[in-house]
Amino acid sequence: MRANLIICFCLFMACNSFAATIQWLDVTHKRVYRIDIKSQMLEIETTPEQWQMIGKVSLAGVDDFDIPPYLRFQSLPTNQPNQSYLLADCTNQVYIFDFEKMQLQRIDKTYYRGYNCLSTRFVRDHIIYCFGGYGMFRTNNLMTYFQEETKEWIALNPANDAPKSIHLGIEGYSKEKDVFFSGLNYFYSDSENRSKSTIDFGFYEYSFTTKLWRKLGIIDQESFKYIVTDGINKNIYWNDKYFVLHYFQAPYSRVLIIDPLKNEVYLWDDKEKVLGTTNASYETEFAKEYVIGDSLYNVQVLRSQKDKFAQNKYSIEQMKLSAVFLGKLYVSENQNKYIYVLVFVGLVGIVSYWFFQKKKKSNNENNNFIELNDIEKRVFDVLVSNTQEGGLSAEQLNEVLEIGNKSIENQRKLRSDFLKGFEYKLNQIYQTSTPIERIPSKTDKRMLGYVLNTVILEKAKPS
Repeated sequence: MRANLIICFCLFMACNSFAATIQWLDVTHKRVYRIDIKSQMLEIETTPEQWQMIGKVSLAGVDDFDIPPYLRFQSLPTNQPNQSYLLADCTNQVYIFDFEKMQLQRIDKTYYRGYNCLSTRFVRDHIIYCFGGYGMFRTNNLMTYFQEETKEWIALNPANDAPKSIHLGIEGYSKEKDVFFSGLNYFYSDSENRSKSTIDFGFYEYSFTTKLWRKLGIIDQESFKYIVTDGINKNIYWNDKYFVLHYFQAPYSRVLIIDPLKNEVYLWDDKEKVLGTTNASYETEFAKEYVIGDSLYNVQVLRSQKDKFAQNKYSIEQMKLSAVFLGKLYVSENQNKYIYVLVFVGLVGIVSYWFFQKKKKSNNENNNFIELNDIEKRVFDVLVSNTQEGGLSAEQLNEVLEIGNKSIENQRKLRSDFLKGFEYKLNQIYQTSTPIERIPSKTDKRMLGYVLNTVILEKAKPS
């Protein structure tokens, strides 16, 4: 039992000793530094994995027991030229390193930690913000800022709902527009969706002026559908103007340069293979890479040949000039809705046209089955042959209908009933609204003559 306790103690001390190192890429000096908390020595990386001692530093409020193993540190600029914020991932710890005083000072008093691993941190108006991250077995969309008066992290409450997750996507604060961009976010929770991860292809912005989140649209580029595939490694950077997304797709590396303000995407292919080779793994090729300002720094270090390396620096603007324009980063949902509406209206129009044509054809076919009876045929023949001026008189029509022996009232009713049915059939057959015209008699305006419509007469003429 005692031996086990000694072994555990030794392992604990070994882990803690290993953990007591702070290493960071300084955004102001554009170099990699590290501090050994035990020896309190500051070193600078001269070449990959080669370090040069600078000098001894003083510590203020720094406890090596608060620095877990493999802790990542992010550097952010302060409002002083010789100082840098150092933010410890997952812990909410905030440090300031003063290059002039050679002092490392912890300035936070927070206790809570563990929810914001790989979160997005940035400085706005000399205030540190932290959005999203991973912890407690799920990704989150929490928004916090560091309050120097209380030395604590305070929740930032937006006026509406944030995206479901802010994690491992394209995230960055635009000083020009004073908004935070967020898109292509990875969501995971042990208690939701049967522990399956999902990708949100929406692209959002949070305005610090209005405190509102707004969905700008949907990311619909094929390149983005490829890079979110499981197993695809990628590096994503933000330089306050462009998102730079670097990934490998055989046979070479590819770099997407994304301008969210102009909603443009450019693709730069590493055809000369200056960023790596096809036979080396992604992990070894991209062991050290970062973006500061307009420059993409890429350091290749092969683990089997650590003495061989190449340090490259590329202008993102120059890469963009030789890149291929792919199109828009996102498409507005309203635009999609308009497209859907137009398609729907078009389909309705096509179906309506087809329906009416079919109905017309059906009517025409039905008209072919409408036949005149013997009396109607006899009247029709008389109307066709009797085209003299004045038309067919009522007395003549009575004779054809053989109703001359009826009373005047009965004659009028029988004539009216016959003409009503007769005109309906002629209307259906010849598609004319007035198949029979009434012409007043020249001798007695009270008397009417009946004449076939000229359209019917033309069609009824023998060929």
